[in-house]
Order: sequence, then structure tokens, then C-alpha cells
Amino acid sequence: MKKSYIVGAVIIAAALIFAMFSFKSTLTSYVSINEALASEHNVQVAGILVQGSTSYKNKLIFKLKDEAGSEMVVHYNKSKPANFENADKIVAIGKYDKNQNAFLANELLVKCPSKYEGKVSE
Repeated sequence: MKKSYIVGAVIIAAALIFAMFSFKSTLTSYVSINEALASEHNVQVAGILVQGSTSYKNKLIFKLKDEAGSEMVVHYNKSKPANFENADKIVAIGKYDKNQNAFLANELLVKCPSKYEGKVSE
């Protein structure tokens, strides 16, 4: 086998290994609120907005409640997403800060009720 083929195969293998580890480090997993409170890494937490818990001054602050009934305070430093109060589900991506006793969200994903859902006919 030619030396150039071996060198090429090693370079391709090294690039694939590097790409795999780079991609893995950018993934954030979905966790419950209790797991998010204990984690030291960026995670995704899905839940619903606790009604009446929203305030917006310099940042958006609200409470998120998961399916298990656990709640946590979320701080989001960007502008409030459209239809935020009408959201069916909110996904907060970020990290819990023990000093502020709050989840510091880098990104919010808001799922609103679809106006295109069909009505059931009888």
C-alpha cells in the first residue's frame, strides 16, 4: 500500500474524531428542573410558564414548571419572545447559578398553540 494512502487515511480518521468530539461538546441534553439545579453544565429544561410570575425590567424573569411539578426561577437577558405568555411550552437553555438562585437562560424556545390545527367535525 502506498505511503500517501496511509497518511491520507490517518488524516481523515483524525478529522472525523475531532469533529465527533467537537459536535458532542455542543450538545445540550434535556433534563428535569431538579437535574438542572444540580448540574454544572449547560442543559435544556422544558416546562410551562407559571402564570403571574413574569416580570420584565432590564431582563425577563419568570418561573418555569416541569411535568413533575418542580419550579425554578429563570433569568433571560434578551428581549421577551413574541407570544411568550400564550406559550404551550417553553424550553430554557442555559445553566443554573447557585449564587443568584436562578437558571440563567442563554436561549428560550417558545412553542405557541397552533392556529392551523383543524377542528374536529361531527
